Amino acid sequence: VHVVDIAEKMHNYITLLRNQSSIVPIRYIGPEHGVMAMADGNQIIQVFTNIVRNAVQAMEGRENSDIIIIMKDVPHHQNEAKGLAVNNHWVEISFSDNGPGIPKDIQDKVFVPNFTTKNTGAGLGLAISRNIVEGCGGKITFKTSKKGTVFFVYLKKK
Repeated sequence: VHVVDIAEKMHNYITLLRNQSSIVPIRYIGPEHGVMAMADGNQIIQVFTNIVRNAVQAMEGRENSDIIIIMKDVPHHQNEAKGLAVNNHWVEISFSDNGPGIPKDIQDKVFVPNFTTKNTGAGLGLAISRNIVEGCGGKITFKTSKKGTVFFVYLKKK
C-alpha cells in the first residue's frame, strides 16, 4: 500500500472500458489526475472491475441502463456520519447503476466469500474487493433500492 494517484487510475480504467465496446454506457464525473490516496495501484483496479462487472451483469437486458462513477472529496464534517475516521481526509468513489437493486434477503451476504446469485463466477469479487479496500485502510459500503445500487469506496487521501 502506497500513495497512488487514484484519479489517474480511474481515468485510465474508464478510458480502457470505453475502448472495449461495453453494452452499458459508463459516465465518469471527477478529476483525471491529482487525487493522491493510499492504495495498491494494481489491486484497486481489480476493485473497480469487480464492482463495474457486477453492475453490468445486474442490468443485463434492461433498457436505458447506465453506470455513473463519481469521485469526490468527503467533506470533513461528514466523516463521522459515513463511519470514517474523523482525523483523516477521504476520497469517495461511488459506482451507481440503475439495475433492479439487491434483494433484501441477500444484502447481508454481498461481501461473503463464495456467495453468488449468478450461474458463473465464484462469488469472490466483492469479498476480494472488501479485503483490498480495507487492506488500504479504506471502507466499502453500498445502498440499494428497486431503482438501482450504489457502491461507495472510501480511501484515505495523502
